[in-house]
Amino acid sequence: MAEFKNKLEMQYAAKRDANISEVADLKQQLELKSNEIRTLNASIDSLKSVNEELKRAFAVTSAGIEGGKNLAESAQDLERTRKAINVQLAEFDGVKKSLVRDLQNRCEKVVELEIQLDEIKEQYNNVIRNSNSKAQQKKMAFLERNLEQLTLVQKQLVDQNSALKKEAGIAERKLLARNERIQNLETLLQDADRRLAIQNQKFETQLQSVKERLEQARAQKTSSPINFGRIAKPLRGGGGSAATPGPTTTPAQVSGGGTPGNALTRIQNEDGSGAKRASWFFNPRGS
Repeated sequence: MAEFKNKLEMQYAAKRDANISEVADLKQQLELKSNEIRTLNASIDSLKSVNEELKRAFAVTSAGIEGGKNLAESAQDLERTRKAINVQLAEFDGVKKSLVRDLQNRCEKVVELEIQLDEIKEQYNNVIRNSNSKAQQKKMAFLERNLEQLTLVQKQLVDQNSALKKEAGIAERKLLARNERIQNLETLLQDADRRLAIQNQKFETQLQSVKERLEQARAQKTSSPINFGRIAKPLRGGGGSAATPGPTTTPAQVSGGGTPGNALTRIQNEDGSGAKRASWFFNPRGS
């Protein structure tokens, strides 16, 4: 009876020790799970911040693309305006050349009429000096009428010449104004091209930054896997007549070859080193 009682006590003590070691192992696993949950929450928060930053970068990039499109449309409008002005300028040059030719012809005609007038005056004076007959008087009257008509024509030609000179001056001023406008439009076109180039450069820079951040996020995701291989497999409590008294072996000693305290310290050190490895991407410099 006493021997049976001793066996029961030893079995009870063995079960109690096994339960105690199992509880300790479960506590370690719970702590490890808690640490992993905290690490995952920190990673999720960091990835959320990176996602928000990437969204802002994409928004800025989209605005840059729309701004670049507006600048390109403005440049095309300026180019079309410049072509239209060049066509108008060519037409204006043709009109100017025609006016200049007409003015030269009229000037030559005025010179010829002045020469004819001088010749007629000279003939008139010669006739007066040579004869005073009636036929000559009639001829003189005819010549005087012709002279008056020629004088009237000369006056009209002089007036037309003055008007043509004024029109030529106005046309010249319009041509200068058109040239200044063309120069201003070319300056605006160059400025638009320059702003478009700057906007494209900014867009390329922002796009490269977004690509780099995406690559960093992917590298961070691949460099921080969840390690479930270190969880010790718990030992089940034994019983029966085969149990013999002696020192019990804990699950932590079986799996890790040491005490539970050393295993917990090693896991904490590994978690700390993993956190240090994961912190290079989410440093204040990148935000």
